[in-house]
Amino acid sequence: MGHLGVVDMLLQQYSYAALLLILFLDSAGVPWPTEATLVLAGAVSAHTARIHPLLAILSALGGAAVGSSLSYYLGRKMGPSLMQRIAGVFRLTPQHLAKVDEWFAKYGHRAVFVGRMVPFVRNLCGYPAGVAAMPFGKYLLYSLAGYGLYISVALGLGYGGGRLAYLFKQFEYLLWILVPVAAFVLYWKWGRTWVAKRRGKG
Repeated sequence: MGHLGVVDMLLQQYSYAALLLILFLDSAGVPWPTEATLVLAGAVSAHTARIHPLLAILSALGGAAVGSSLSYYLGRKMGPSLMQRIAGVFRLTPQHLAKVDEWFAKYGHRAVFVGRMVPFVRNLCGYPAGVAAMPFGKYLLYSLAGYGLYISVALGLGYGGGRLAYLFKQFEYLLWILVPVAAFVLYWKWGRTWVAKRRGKG
């Protein structure tokens, strides 16, 4: 079973709890296809009552808040060496770590907000924020603001796509009615005359 199959199974069985857990892992540094998860959750919410869009956002944000807090705390307590250990566990390259450092050097505190929308940077930026002793309140505010935008956009794309697919599906059913009716109307209006003319020439 691929990633999307696992995600779909988790969403079908656990819905909000699955979103909370996945965003917790994502913000704590565990690589996960979070974009696919959120888009799929949005698509599910578009045509079933299992997932409500607002509750999905709140659940995902709750998981992100806990994971962001944990990564900050670990970075604050364990220092720079923790990043190397995390990279070793998840087989991240030195380039991934360098990218996180570049973001912080370029954007400062805003790196947390911007980084939450960038793969790999999103997963790891809580740790250097803790190492740098960024004020926790400011860090969490920037972190949740970035995650809130990221989550809302991804869920919205899935929801819009799900609604569009549903409308196309309904339109497909409608075609089975409209096409025969249109064919009958065209024949009744012009087809009979054309057939009569063809018979007359024969």
